[in-house]
Amino acid sequence: MRVIDRAVEVALRVGMWRRHALGEKARVALALDRPDIVEEVLRQLLALTFTRGNADCGVERDFLDRLPAGSIDPDVARAYDDYCRERGVLPCALARRIDALILAAAAPQWLKVARIMGDVLNACRRDKVEIGEYAIMKRVRYLVDHDKLEAQGNVYRPRHSEVRLPQ
Repeated sequence: MRVIDRAVEVALRVGMWRRHALGEKARVALALDRPDIVEEVLRQLLALTFTRGNADCGVERDFLDRLPAGSIDPDVARAYDDYCRERGVLPCALARRIDALILAAAAPQWLKVARIMGDVLNACRRDKVEIGEYAIMKRVRYLVDHDKLEAQGNVYRPRHSEVRLPQ
């Protein structure tokens, strides 16, 4: 823990890789069965602000998902979950569910990403699952990157891009 504490200290001082260092600290704390440290890390992550030039990794939530239920302040857990969802990072189980909905909406012929998103949003509303359009676009991109879908255009521009199931 001393080594990761030093890494976090340096990252915070120089303003680079702060989220990455804090995420690693949370993983170390999980391995040491120290949910109190994970809670402290989540609070620090929530307090970070970013400006141009702050190199860092994306939002991560694997350490939140691996925490035993009730091991940290529920308000902190809920706040970090909201933080992640706002940035399109979903819990693993929800991501798998959204992936299944996307693949079910896709077809062998090219379909607009906007149509796929609409089908997925309707299914989510029907099942009372709260999710935003950006999170769905990220999952579409994930499925394209992992060869589950083929894409034409930039999927972050849903009306100007298309996807289909692989041939």
